[in-house]
Amino acid sequence: MAGEQTHWFLREGCNLPRCSYCFGPLAVQQAINLEQDTKLAKELVANGIKSVVLGGGEPLLASNIKDVLKTLKDGGIYTSLHTNGLYLTEERLDELTGLVDEIALPIDTTDRTRQSQLRSQQFLPVFDNIENLADSINNRGINLGWHTVFTNLNSGDIPALYDFLCQHNFKFWRIYEYNDDLARQGWLQYAGDDQEKVKKSYISADTLSNPGTTAAGGTDCLLADFLRMEETMQRIGDDRVCFVARKDELAHPYMFLRPNGDVNYYNWCSVSQRRNLGNILKDSLPVVMSKSEDLRIDFDIEKGGDYTRDWLDATADMPVWARLWEGIGSINEELDEIETEEQAHEVIRLANLWLKRNGGKGDEIKFEDYFGFVEQD
Repeated sequence: MAGEQTHWFLREGCNLPRCSYCFGPLAVQQAINLEQDTKLAKELVANGIKSVVLGGGEPLLASNIKDVLKTLKDGGIYTSLHTNGLYLTEERLDELTGLVDEIALPIDTTDRTRQSQLRSQQFLPVFDNIENLADSINNRGINLGWHTVFTNLNSGDIPALYDFLCQHNFKFWRIYEYNDDLARQGWLQYAGDDQEKVKKSYISADTLSNPGTTAAGGTDCLLADFLRMEETMQRIGDDRVCFVARKDELAHPYMFLRPNGDVNYYNWCSVSQRRNLGNILKDSLPVVMSKSEDLRIDFDIEKGGDYTRDWLDATADMPVWARLWEGIGSINEELDEIETEEQAHEVIRLANLWLKRNGGKGDEIKFEDYFGFVEQD
């Protein structure tokens, strides 16, 4: 249990626009329970949790944030605060100094118009002040982190954004592949029965995503662009930069701890699900965490457990090159639909990149084992 990464949603309620790529569940205003928040923090300390990410909603809206952070800090827990930056004033930074180890800010592009498309105009003051915020965090000895969501709108902006971020010292920069499954689910919850909002939900999700085409073997999808950009950035050799794919077999699972004590489990193959493992205020943290261990080992296809079903569902809709080395689905039929030799070569190249990033073992996938293009007169 020690060392588990726990994403703690201190406050889900937030009267701010929903970001276009938001993968969080519907924000619901909850009654403030200061005693309960502190009890949750003490439970994490007592059970040897090593690091906690405080997210939201917006965690700085919690009136008792300092008390919670002090409890975690006194218990030896590394605390990372993920904030949208709107409430990160100089006075607030003074209060957080010594209580938080790390502050992470979101930025998706150096282009102001695209940033407003992704995070709405209400967040532009943070974008315009981002350099001052970065300096203020660094000057107080707090580690600085960056978060970027990789979408169809900003996929080509990563190199320029890297140059911009390198003007300030930072500990990490995580680039997350846009998760249209979770984003669509969140937007539909937000839309409710409003059909116009439902329509907007699908349009928003589709604009940021790119499923690609079978004729190109999925080499034109968002995940392909994600892999190519990851390869480009790896040539720089900066280990602070980390690309996080939405479906990555090596990715660690997330434990989302809600203000009421519920723990939701989410891993790469959960697709649009977050399983509720229980409530740590009722069942104790060890009991809840033991259920997550059961989910991780439930990978026996013969048993047909939940994890296996999730894995099969999650891989079924991936591009053919991402399934090539595992032989999942109608591989041969899909390969036959590819129209050009150039696209076929790119399928193999992407398949090997995916094989490498997912820890696949064995020889490199070879073009001649799957394709037999003949020169045309």
